[in-house]
Amino acid sequence: MAFVTNAWQKAGGAERGLYRLLKELDRERFDPVVFTLFSARGNPTFAASARVLSIPLRSFCLTPKRDLRFPKECVRFVMELRRGRYDAVHGRGDRGIGVIAGRLVGIPVRVRSIHNTDRFGWRAGDLLQMLGLRWFATKVVAVSGAVAEVVRTSWRVPEDKIEVILNGVEDYCAPGGSSPAHSSSSTRSRPRRVVTVGRLVPVKGLDRLLEAMAILTERVDDVEMQIIGDGPLRCQLQRQVDRLGLTDAVRFVGQVEDAFPYLVDADVFVIASRSEGLGVAAIEAMAASLPVVAAAVGGLPEVVVHGETGLLINPCACGSIGGDPELDPAAVADALERLLVDGQLARSMGRAGRIRYEKTFTSNRFVRQYEALYRGDPLV
Repeated sequence: MAFVTNAWQKAGGAERGLYRLLKELDRERFDPVVFTLFSARGNPTFAASARVLSIPLRSFCLTPKRDLRFPKECVRFVMELRRGRYDAVHGRGDRGIGVIAGRLVGIPVRVRSIHNTDRFGWRAGDLLQMLGLRWFATKVVAVSGAVAEVVRTSWRVPEDKIEVILNGVEDYCAPGGSSPAHSSSSTRSRPRRVVTVGRLVPVKGLDRLLEAMAILTERVDDVEMQIIGDGPLRCQLQRQVDRLGLTDAVRFVGQVEDAFPYLVDADVFVIASRSEGLGVAAIEAMAASLPVVAAAVGGLPEVVVHGETGLLINPCACGSIGGDPELDPAAVADALERLLVDGQLARSMGRAGRIRYEKTFTSNRFVRQYEALYRGDPLV
């Protein structure tokens, strides 16, 4: 079993999903090997996680260069796949290279998974990926129905080749359990706490979220927000915090190995993304019995049930740039205020989210479905 990935990206939902898949894969039936294709450039890598799991790692540098190294690395990669006599190859974030090479060496099961709603363009990487998806993959896995629709309509992949496998997350607490933080305001010994988890990049909409926080602090006393994650916008967002007068109300925690302790110590989770393939962070919050406030974009409406496990906010043209829909910060503040003030509603939604997690988003279900795909069995 060969996993071909761009493992040099900083950790996100897709990378955490790959780690869980490899960690829980039935090692009596599957013998995985991880192939990484692009150079690290000093970033934290998934490669270290593979080594922790005692999974063999094969590293290549397929970043195009104007010398002989690139064609040599391509040949070396194909020969390594041929030498391994693999029964299945699963490409993730690899521009379709894994399934194309798998077809060339005769691997019968060739899976390519898609984790975002990016549409086809005319860039060289897009053309390569479309080739892999349409002609070389035996199955294309979308992490949500929203992603599946983009794969079908924009990437022109035949519908009978597409499967939807919702990401699952590890269960860190007992079923039905809740944190002491999810208690009534009468016993509160700390500020009301909002938490968000994600890379500090434009698509996560943190600029809008900070504007919402400025509105919220005018309405609700003793409220704070923790931002879990790191990225290129950190300095810019910190300047925005200063400009909005939120220095005492917003804390940048940075990248952490495990966000769960922060989730169970919060009252509400919020995700204000402009685009989201599924929303693994929202699933992790539901596993921690947190109510979720989320943008109704991409796969998030397939995670959060409006009025039951949280509140969804529809983007609008209000304040948008170039006409693209954006979240209205006032609407985000309204939703957060509702759940922070009404503790009973928040706890009810948190319990419902936990139940939904147990039924739909467990790591075990996610891994067993992938195992069936690798065997060529129907998904259940």
